[in-house]
Amino acid sequence: MAASQQTALAAAERHGDPAGQALTRLYLGSSLYLLRSYQDADGHLRHALGLFEQLGDHSGQALCYYGQARCCTEQDRYDAALGHSQRALAEFRAAGDRSGQAMTLNAIGWCHAHLGDHQQAVACCQQALALCRRELGTRYHETCTWDSLGFARHHLGQHARAIACYQRALGLFRELRDSYNQAATLINLGDTH
Repeated sequence: MAASQQTALAAAERHGDPAGQALTRLYLGSSLYLLRSYQDADGHLRHALGLFEQLGDHSGQALCYYGQARCCTEQDRYDAALGHSQRALAEFRAAGDRSGQAMTLNAIGWCHAHLGDHQQAVACCQQALALCRRELGTRYHETCTWDSLGFARHHLGQHARAIACYQRALGLFRELRDSYNQAATLINLGDTH
């Protein structure tokens, strides 16, 4: 993916296509994130963000901020991740993208949980779940949010509620055939027990 996006970026630059450059830099940043090359990913996401700002594309800006938040989260930089997530939420709202809002509210909750504000984490995750219930195509976001809610409830000492959240997440991850996240949720469930 990274190699194909490099080729696409070169073509978009040759043609002077700012929208193409923004999109390919977003995808290149995403592929570098998956390769755990977080600094390089962030550089492309920042560049894409500037282009999307010039184009007035709120969805593109939101995805860039969300990508930056993910890079920060993977480096345990939760303060920075929270800031990027909050900017992503504002842009998803401006774009009217409720699925993106749900995804980002969960990310904000996750950051709050890792920063020790577990009540705020619960509140954000509940907002995310409310959006997921009203939107089609948010099953994955809903599933991740149940896992985040379990994490926050565990750290509040609400173990029975955390177990219920994790079991809900586990069942949904099984329906989605997502074995990686099933394993992560089982670890969390084991920690709570």
